[in-house]
Amino acid sequence: MKILFALLMALVGGALFTQPYYTAYQMRAAADRRDHEALATYIDFPAVRASLKRQGTEFAQRQVAKKVGEGPLSELGGLLGSVLSDRMIDAAVTPESLGRLMAQDPAQPAAPSPPAEPGDPGRPQPRPEPDPEPELRFGYTAWDRFEVTSDDHGQITRMVLGRQGLAWRLIAVILEDR
Repeated sequence: MKILFALLMALVGGALFTQPYYTAYQMRAAADRRDHEALATYIDFPAVRASLKRQGTEFAQRQVAKKVGEGPLSELGGLLGSVLSDRMIDAAVTPESLGRLMAQDPAQPAAPSPPAEPGDPGRPQPRPEPDPEPELRFGYTAWDRFEVTSDDHGQITRMVLGRQGLAWRLIAVILEDR
């Protein structure tokens, strides 16, 4: 009986431990299928908007301070920039905008190939190398926080999943430059 109980506890513990990994996989699969409705079920939009607004305000204040310097004009510019970024984020981070974004056709018309050089008709032109996939790292940062970190040529994006009851949802997106 003790062995059965220990086995059951190990199975439950393993399922709870792997749940955010599975959630991240499901989010990626929904994005690959361009299924915005399924993807939206994994996103806490108010929490994600709040995380992006905080970053937008900080970015606006840094940019104004670089251009204007410190002082009352800098504070006014930072305030104006944060109000504008807040409104843009409110409009952009919604289930509807996610649907519109995913509905766009990613296939763009191919650029015309340069003409073959004289004396070399029909020579196939080399195709450009596709961009490599971003490097992804997964891991817990706390018992109720899990991060998926993407490093795409120095642009680092951290997607923070938080435990909400027994489910995991995206609660923050953190954009960093290296």
